[in-house]
Amino acid sequence: MSSSGYVAVPRCSVIFDGTNYTEFAGFMRIHMRGLLLWGVLSGEVPCPPCPVASVAPTPPAPPVLAADASQADRDTAKALDDAAVDAYDQQMSAYSDALSAYRDDLSAYTQWCNDDARAAAVLTASVLPQFASEFMGLGTVAVMWSYLCQRYQPSGDALYLSVVRQKHALQQGDSFVDEFYSQCSAIWRQLDSLRTVVCGTCRCCQTTWSDLEFQRVHEFLSHLRSEFEPRRAHLLACGRVPISEVLAELRAEETRLRSAGLLVVPSVLAARVPMPPARLTAPPLPPLASSGSSSTGSAAVIAATSPPPQASTQSGSSHQGFGWCWPPVP
Repeated sequence: MSSSGYVAVPRCSVIFDGTNYTEFAGFMRIHMRGLLLWGVLSGEVPCPPCPVASVAPTPPAPPVLAADASQADRDTAKALDDAAVDAYDQQMSAYSDALSAYRDDLSAYTQWCNDDARAAAVLTASVLPQFASEFMGLGTVAVMWSYLCQRYQPSGDALYLSVVRQKHALQQGDSFVDEFYSQCSAIWRQLDSLRTVVCGTCRCCQTTWSDLEFQRVHEFLSHLRSEFEPRRAHLLACGRVPISEVLAELRAEETRLRSAGLLVVPSVLAARVPMPPARLTAPPLPPLASSGSSSTGSAAVIAATSPPPQASTQSGSSHQGFGWCWPPVP
């Protein structure tokens, strides 16, 4: 908190735009766990009941006796007063315990309300305004998060089929190795989010996960460009190689190819390189026959560089098309 009392809201690094819920939810979970607010956001830490303060007991009134009261009446009144004082002391002891519990409950309730307000501020700041306006009127941040999940979480066989098609159509193209791996990882994470959740700790799950990683390494290698073919063949012949070692090998190969001038320069990067304007110089023209055309030598440059060639506007016969040439020297 600054000296002016303003509290900075650390929004998530990925902003929800209506189409990236899966990626946003993953980043938001890590972000809110770092802020110790994930339990409030997900609803795992529910709102505690609002405590109600106990009413303090009323002290007993002293007995009032007549001036001519007998000793027996005085003794009876004193016994009743002592009993009332003892009961009051017990009530005060219970009230003191209840007041201590109330303060603890009130502190927990206030802390939860503050955490809920902070989580709501982070969630609202991590969503585009047009989407935040849809849930800002809801009571708690857990209800807001549940609304986002129900409305925007992708599900169904159609989505799974779409992601599988993206995976099969993905090629390295103009991307470098790390960029291409990031694209593959994004698709793999989407597929993992659509699969049935397993424990991941038993031997069967670990074997299944190992086979899945082996399959993904082969898919990743098979979609690389042709200049990585020798390294790809070497890695495929090595059996089960972790993806970290595969990436290290490919980075080294990419560096070697770049230093040797054998790496295909991505077209996107090549388009960004400023190219100097071309300067065309026409060769010296041979003398024309007396009966030939009087067209200038610039027509030859135009005919060789820019389609279609324009007809000559000077006197004499016009030359059209790409098949004409200068008349022979006599």
